[in-house]
Amino acid sequence: MFGSGSFRLIFGVISALCVTACQLVAQGEGQNGVSEAKAVFNSLQSDGSAPEAVKLPQADEFQQLLQEANAGSAEASYEVADRYSKGSGFDGNEEKAFEYYKKAADQGLAKAQLAVGYSYDFGKGVEVNHEEAAKWYSLAARPASSHAQYRLGVMYQTGIGVEKDMNEAIRWLSLAADSQYPYAYSRLGDIYRDSEGAFSAPSKAQEMYLRGAVSGERYSQVKLGLLYEEGIGVEQSNDNAFIWYKVADLLGSPSGKQNAEMISEDMDLNNLDELVSKAKLCIETKYSECPS
Repeated sequence: MFGSGSFRLIFGVISALCVTACQLVAQGEGQNGVSEAKAVFNSLQSDGSAPEAVKLPQADEFQQLLQEANAGSAEASYEVADRYSKGSGFDGNEEKAFEYYKKAADQGLAKAQLAVGYSYDFGKGVEVNHEEAAKWYSLAARPASSHAQYRLGVMYQTGIGVEKDMNEAIRWLSLAADSQYPYAYSRLGDIYRDSEGAFSAPSKAQEMYLRGAVSGERYSQVKLGLLYEEGIGVEQSNDNAFIWYKVADLLGSPSGKQNAEMISEDMDLNNLDELVSKAKLCIETKYSECPS
């Protein structure tokens, strides 16, 4: 079944794996060392050959990152956390990911501060704590992390983790939008469309939804369609509403598909093929030929 050369190759791989796993066990990462060994060993092909998937250097690289992280490197700590989070090369471990994200965050690394905020926000490797999430998002947002700015804006909008403050919500969401964070556009659009009093601004809602729509964000495309269907902030147009619904539908949005089907029931069927073509053209031209 196997030639002597194949046996020698497999024996060499297994021996190296055992050494690597034992090293990992000795350094307190035993379970991950065993998982790494299993993953690589199981990748051996049934004919006894060793494919490119056998990547022992990955284990060596991870050990090097661990040493650098434990020696105080924030970037290495972040990389270690990222691998634990994604399970790169071994089983994922959210608690270990949080431990190393926190280690890097405590040293001021903005992307790690964002990760710690996200961990507290959604209970990844640590208990949910929205107040802590807001604190870490705030730290990450100040060096211009658009994702942190967005999450902080959402917290101020909803009053989760912080006292509700629409001015602060708009401020942080606007900063995220200025950095072209796509979901910030739809959040701002929702605020301007659905709020009452000083924050109600239908024309600004249309502007935000349009910016999100041409960035490819499907929620904004559906919301822009709704503005056209209802005539809020724009001149009422079922044709333009259908086009934006259809754009979202073609990009995989269930609500876009549903809305396009519903509005088409009240439209001239002979005109639908042309409108579908316009929706396709909108996408093909990267949104340069779309209703605005």
